Amino acid sequence: ANAAFARVNLSASKATKSRRAIDLKINQIAWTGDTANKITGFLNNPNISEYTLPTGASGKTTFASKTEAEILKDITGFLQTIADATNEVEQANTLLLAPNAYAHLATTRLADSDRTLLEFVRQVNPNLTRIMKVGELKGSANDGSDMMVAGYFDPDYIKLEIPERFEQKPAERRNLETVINCTASVAGVTVAIPMAFVKAKGC
Repeated sequence: ANAAFARVNLSASKATKSRRAIDLKINQIAWTGDTANKITGFLNNPNISEYTLPTGASGKTTFASKTEAEILKDITGFLQTIADATNEVEQANTLLLAPNAYAHLATTRLADSDRTLLEFVRQVNPNLTRIMKVGELKGSANDGSDMMVAGYFDPDYIKLEIPERFEQKPAERRNLETVINCTASVAGVTVAIPMAFVKAKGC
């Protein structure tokens, strides 16, 4: 981010905007990487397993098009991928869903029950400490469909490498302007424990 003013210092509000712009860019790189600079993000990390959602009776893979039983079977199979790949050593502690998938689970009640699908998923998967809606998963698949992710999210397992989070450089005079550069550096996402994460598209 670069802010320039005629004969004045970078204001606090401009510094805040610069910091926010950098944070948004870092977040985008964290999820999808930066191909031009050969930086790997989370969703394109080779250590993330892929799960193929089966089509339901409707012929589609989205949760909104499936029955309750089909959705629960999908989520069970999705989470079990990690346990199977690691011989039951690893279990997901986090399930991340695109907004539409999360909303469907949160608002759809099980037949003959006052519990929602989301509540049931929490109950039958006690290892899941977090089930979260993540806007970055909306339309993030290579075919433009929504995605979901599960894994054991812990700093020892996965880390976003940020050598420099934010630095505001000293002011420089350039012609009639005062320029203050704000910089950051990010090295991408490192997955230390292969097979402890899984992703799926089309939810």
